[in-house]
Amino acid sequence: MTLWPSTPPGVSLAELDDKCTAACRAIAGRGVIIDRPALKQLVSKENRRRPQRLHRFQSACRRAGINQNIDPWSDVQCRCVFSDLGINIPNLKNSTLAETGHPVALELAAFRREDRVLREAQSILRAMRGSTLYGHVDPCGTETGRINITLYALSNISRDMRPFIIPLPGYILLSFDFRTMEFVVLGDLSGDRKLREILASGQDLYVWIKEQLLDDEATTVVTARKMAKVLALSITYGRSPWSIAQELDLDFMDASDLVAALQILFPEAEAFLARVAEQAVIDGAVRSLLGRTRHREPGCRKDRWRRKARNHIIQGTAAEVFRERLVALENHLSTTGDGQVLVPMHDGALVQVREDQLEQVLKDVPAILSASPLLSIPLDLKVGYSRTWAEAERTAKIVTRKMEV
Repeated sequence: MTLWPSTPPGVSLAELDDKCTAACRAIAGRGVIIDRPALKQLVSKENRRRPQRLHRFQSACRRAGINQNIDPWSDVQCRCVFSDLGINIPNLKNSTLAETGHPVALELAAFRREDRVLREAQSILRAMRGSTLYGHVDPCGTETGRINITLYALSNISRDMRPFIIPLPGYILLSFDFRTMEFVVLGDLSGDRKLREILASGQDLYVWIKEQLLDDEATTVVTARKMAKVLALSITYGRSPWSIAQELDLDFMDASDLVAALQILFPEAEAFLARVAEQAVIDGAVRSLLGRTRHREPGCRKDRWRRKARNHIIQGTAAEVFRERLVALENHLSTTGDGQVLVPMHDGALVQVREDQLEQVLKDVPAILSASPLLSIPLDLKVGYSRTWAEAERTAKIVTRKMEV
């Protein structure tokens, strides 16, 4: 039995790789414009405040009976502090520290959060050439074929820095992001009727999963949706119940039960991925829709290889869909002269468009991006625009393309 649909006619992996390489070469030469004076002002302010933040943290430690200076960036020292205080803390993430409610944990979270902002701002200023920050764009930087940006990793710029990314004069920034790309791919490859029905209706997939699996009384709406998203993505990323339990701070058995319940919701999708995993064990390799092949590494355990195979067919195909649509957008903008792609990301991009052509671009972009020849299901987008990257993301709205199931 065929595990995936035939490659669409007229589309080849080699041709797509060549086109994507050319597009990424053009994108790499553009970089992004940084509001340098504003960023330098932020660094100056944070440098002045840093000694005060450090003093507050050390004072909180002393009030709690810790009479030695603790390095807030030393995980070992901080874990020893919490052990002495009788606080069982699974990790030192800011969210975990905040949940304890202890003054030492709260001051540590505040110090680390604001110090990360300072360090990233300093790193950007050092990497800039004039007012522009450049990155090396690798068109096939991961095993699944995802675009990767290094030196400087523009796609990894935190949300704290995005208010300082601005367009050229006469331009405006447009941000777009594909919603539930992996599930569109999974629904298309597996033919799962329930998944396709939800995608066709324009419902929020994660909210639907939350309503089916999670008790609203036990969690806040935001937390429940996040839990549902982590659970859902565990299918497409091939994650184990153990890693899900760690991220969501759940008991292993509870996480296993939720994963099993999710698989029951989408039986055809789960059956498809199970077949893919078993075939990958037999072949020692797995391929994406267009044929990007990943081979089993020597010594890779069978259960781990099964998860990698599930991951590759979804993520590899999603990467091909994204690259194919990115090339189409880059070609359109180059032909019309209406704008330029600046930063490709995991499932989205930052685009700079001419202000006088914004209205037309807002019509063209969803039409171009939503219809891929590699998929039978249209892709939904979140599209926003503004004077800064942060504001463009904040104002983004969902653009849904209806389909017949």
